[in-house]
Amino acid sequence: AMNATGESANSAQIAVTAVVTPPPPVPQPTLAAWFKADALSYANGALVASWIDSSGSGNTATQSATASQPSYVTAAINGRPAVHFNAAETDSLAFTRPVKDNFAIFCVFRSTQGLNTGTNFYEGAGLVSGEKSGVTTDFGLSLNANGKLLAGTGSPDATIASTGSTFKNGSAHIAVFKRTKSTGLLELFADGIAQGTATGGVQSLTAPASLILGSHPVLNNFLTGDIAEVKIYDGIINDADRSAVSSALAFKYGIGPAVSARAPADFLAVAGNLRATLTWTPVMEATSYTVSWSATADGPFTQIAQNLTSSTFVDLTATPGKTNYYKVTAYNESGAGLSSTVFGIFVSLPVVGITAGSGSVTLRWPDWATGWILNSTNSLQQGTWSPVLASPTTSGGVKELVLPRDSAMKFFRLASPTP
Repeated sequence: AMNATGESANSAQIAVTAVVTPPPPVPQPTLAAWFKADALSYANGALVASWIDSSGSGNTATQSATASQPSYVTAAINGRPAVHFNAAETDSLAFTRPVKDNFAIFCVFRSTQGLNTGTNFYEGAGLVSGEKSGVTTDFGLSLNANGKLLAGTGSPDATIASTGSTFKNGSAHIAVFKRTKSTGLLELFADGIAQGTATGGVQSLTAPASLILGSHPVLNNFLTGDIAEVKIYDGIINDADRSAVSSALAFKYGIGPAVSARAPADFLAVAGNLRATLTWTPVMEATSYTVSWSATADGPFTQIAQNLTSSTFVDLTATPGKTNYYKVTAYNESGAGLSSTVFGIFVSLPVVGITAGSGSVTLRWPDWATGWILNSTNSLQQGTWSPVLASPTTSGGVKELVLPRDSAMKFFRLASPTP
């Protein structure tokens, strides 16, 4: 500070850590249910009483009646396992309905059956269905005897019948049924090709409490065929995401070429106390991620985490006092995809400020430096650093410690709580 008599003493030092505030997140579709036969551990031909929900949402599909349990086939679709449903045995699996508004249902199946020649969604053999009797707020995906896929919603009933009619030829196919609640728009895709659209109601589809694999919830129109994988997303999926997920599934089941996972977008790092928290937008076709670190923007990069299934990672080994550089790579069945852009984040070192009074010394450092230990020594050349045993007070984002002043020379520093 300055006045007419000159300049005052300096204030105490404070340390400031710059925090990058991320932009508001774009709403992402949530994987609300995920049934994949390769997550099961049944023996070939064993009855399937429970098909675990690999999404983590807890919507496991079950069948308590032994006579109606489908069977597990270890090499059903191009060497991949599937769950086999037999209409003569009234096989089916039920799970709690995970969606009601916007959704996308992906179903990998094969069949030589189909039922009926009608083109309402409730008339075919059920693949993934919530069909209920009467005109009500239900929905479903089925296969008719002419080999057409049928996808629709109720109240009022609206159905898309596929333009193609080869979907009961015994080969593997990927059906995708999308619904946008605000407009009632329904879309159907098969093997990556658009099959048509329809317009249904705009209300929530809450009639079915459960959805059924292999039939309808009213327990009719049973399927004879194999279902290898079902993914149900709660939200609006754009065409790029829909195409990417379909392409990844097509390669996995041997009906399409290898397609690398897209690069993770919106990659961001936020520095903390001896750490960096990394986040990115999930890549819908990714099965896992790796994170790599470097001391320079140009590398070389060292992999520090692998087989991650969430879109966040905390690096507890970030180097303080330096800029740490990171990139994340998405993987799918094809292997490694493109890496994200490189993001550099400076991880701060806490700074100790000191003010000497006539009989005391006041030390201050930022309170975010949790776990750091204040040490002192009498000599920088030959002295031994020892912890200061007195405890600081905390106020206004600053830790403060007042020590009695003596005639000896003293040096202070903060020591990291980790090596």
